[in-house]
Amino acid sequence: MEAAAAMREEVVTVWDGRLEVGVKVAGSGPPLFFAHSAGGPRWVPFLDWLAESHTVYAPDLPGTTAGKPRMIDNVDTFADLVLAYEELVRALGIEGAAAMGESFGGMVVADLAATFPSLFSKLVLLSPAGLWLDQHPPLAVELTAARPELAPEYLFHDPASGGC
Repeated sequence: MEAAAAMREEVVTVWDGRLEVGVKVAGSGPPLFFAHSAGGPRWVPFLDWLAESHTVYAPDLPGTTAGKPRMIDNVDTFADLVLAYEELVRALGIEGAAAMGESFGGMVVADLAATFPSLFSKLVLLSPAGLWLDQHPPLAVELTAARPELAPEYLFHDPASGGC
């Protein structure tokens, strides 16, 4: 296995100077924008693997950067977050990059691509949150507050199917 990619951290100011976004960067090759899950930013071996063939740009969701928990207060809506991330991608100079998003980050990059079709060249969504039909809305609150034995009811359209 290759050695872990040398990772550096940058701070990019966007949103009319109201947001300071921490961005972890590593690797070489074509740019890859990686949006993490709502669980928070982390640099894991998977990102090292991606950095073997790409320059990975992994921004912290505003409010998850160490020492800057109140940055999220400058984002009023999800639409504002999408606009701020679009500005971030352009500030990084990586328009046309491939984009990958995990869970909440998948929802972010999917919305970015839908709103700004030329922003990314490709999308990879890893268990994206936020993709649903209006007649079957997401049940995230119910899932996180429910008794464990009720989890299949919230995770699968047909709980009797056994999962997959």
